[in-house]
Amino acid sequence: MRDHWPRSRPVLDLDFATVERLIAPMFPGCRLIEMAVVPGGLTNTNFRLRLADRPTSLLLRVYQRSGDLAHKEMALCHMVEKEVPVPPFLHFAPENPVTGHAFAVMDWIEAEPLESCLLSLDAAALSGLGTAIGHTLAAIHRFTYDFFGFFDANLNVPIPIDLSGRGLIAYLHECLVEGQGGARLGEKLTADVFAFAERAGHRVEAWQQRACLVHGDFNASNILIRQDAASTACEVAAIIDWEFAFVGAHGFDFGNLLRPPLDRSVEFIAGLEQGYRTGGGDMPADWQHIARITDLFSFADILHHPETSDAVIEDAKYAIRRLIEE
Repeated sequence: MRDHWPRSRPVLDLDFATVERLIAPMFPGCRLIEMAVVPGGLTNTNFRLRLADRPTSLLLRVYQRSGDLAHKEMALCHMVEKEVPVPPFLHFAPENPVTGHAFAVMDWIEAEPLESCLLSLDAAALSGLGTAIGHTLAAIHRFTYDFFGFFDANLNVPIPIDLSGRGLIAYLHECLVEGQGGARLGEKLTADVFAFAERAGHRVEAWQQRACLVHGDFNASNILIRQDAASTACEVAAIIDWEFAFVGAHGFDFGNLLRPPLDRSVEFIAGLEQGYRTGGGDMPADWQHIARITDLFSFADILHHPETSDAVIEDAKYAIRRLIEE
């Protein structure tokens, strides 16, 4: 679904001298011999770097949102790195003297985003990959908390939030009535969303026995996979982009992941369920539908956000109509 979404901020244009200056605190006297913008991503700018005296590449990540989100991503990666494959942070700075943004230097991970190789995977590969991703997602969800909420700078959760059926209706009202989301949906679809939430919103509560770490942007753009050329088997190399992580319900990550096109792969979904269950995750029988209802929280937020593009709005409307029609 995200493959045609436009960036919310332009890619930063940095030259060799500037990048050498940024990474000098970690690599004094470094000589940059190759630099390329990493495609993908809707906000931050990422560069693949090669240094003259280093055999492996580096990733320079310049954060174009707030420095607090950048710091949260680094802290979360350090927190989960023994259980979940994540990029190793080598250096982090809350600002830089050139653009002012926070930035990080990480080891380069030799892998591809899932979205870039989906079309090349056969049914068996999709099933195996689903199992691997399900197992990884179960590991993420093993980090549990006392209640739902958003992280502060120290990864504490100071204020509870309501993710029940009534909480969903309240959030829809905040985003679609008090905010600008309803104008983007149109009067008829907005009314249909509220009627659906009144009728079926309580179902999200069936998968909320415990509050857990939620990636918040768990999709084919942020799952890096590595393929074995001989066997075509795939493994999860890393989960990236943790800026939107929070403490929530399992259905958030599943709802995000099973947006088009992965929602149409029976083999992938079966593997995903198997991997999640064998990884220790609990799932109700109607977990797919619960995940899609939970995804209404995310689509409401998307529709309300001032920077949301027309392409994203149309995809959100499509997904919401489809959920209601089910």
